[in-house]
Amino acid sequence: ADDGRLFGSVSSKDIAEILSKTSSHLISYLNITLDKPIKSTGIFTVEVRLHAELTANVTVIVARSQSEAQEYSKNNQCHTDVEDNNSDFELIS
Repeated sequence: ADDGRLFGSVSSKDIAEILSKTSSHLISYLNITLDKPIKSTGIFTVEVRLHAELTANVTVIVARSQSEAQEYSKNNQCHTDVEDNNSDFELIS
């Protein structure tokens, strides 16, 4: 949709899968704090529980294309660390 809504959604399982693929750690979807699935394009901060006393905030860009993700990144002064060209979203620091 042109208003930024997605036809599907990005879930904690999707985020965990990409994090696991792009890092040296296996991340369970149970360790991803996401109140509800992401159903629109944009930039989202997601908490990842790495250990009982250790969490990290991961910024997720949800975009329809690589160029749209780069535009979000540029406009919000984000530095892209990890990309997965087979996904509808990109992980940044």
